[in-house]
Order: sequence, then C-alpha cells, then structure tokens
Amino acid sequence: MEDIKKIAKKHITDFGFDSIYYKGEKNLCHYFMAFNKANLGRYTGLPYVIKINSQKEIFVVRELKEKMWAINAKGELF
Repeated sequence: MEDIKKIAKKHITDFGFDSIYYKGEKNLCHYFMAFNKANLGRYTGLPYVIKINSQKEIFVVRELKEKMWAINAKGELF
C-alpha cells in the first residue's frame, strides 16, 4: 500500500497539486483525490481524481458516477 501512495504522490506533484486524499478501494483499484490548498486553508478548484489498479497503472477518473463516489467517500489526508 505504501508504494501505491508514493506513486500517487509523485503523480499529483508532477501535475502541480499539493494535497492528496486516499479515498478508498473499489473493484481492486485505489482511489485518490488531489487538489490545491490555498494559503487560508480553503480548497480551490475542482478535485482531480485518479485511480491506481493492481498493476500500478494510473488512470484519471472521468466518469461522473465514479468521480462522485470518490468525492463522497471518506478518506485520509497524507
């Protein structure tokens, strides 16, 4: 699990995001939500949702139903 978190962290920093949440696992894929955090502690912009499968391939979630599941799932900041 730690290597998947490292892969996700590297991917989101390459795209310019500074915060990432692990949102859970569904259908053997790990979901992460990335966003930028403002200096005042407020969230800015729309979240960027990715999933990493068991072969450690990264996919951007574009389907609305899947993205809404990830946004509404309880997660942990790391």
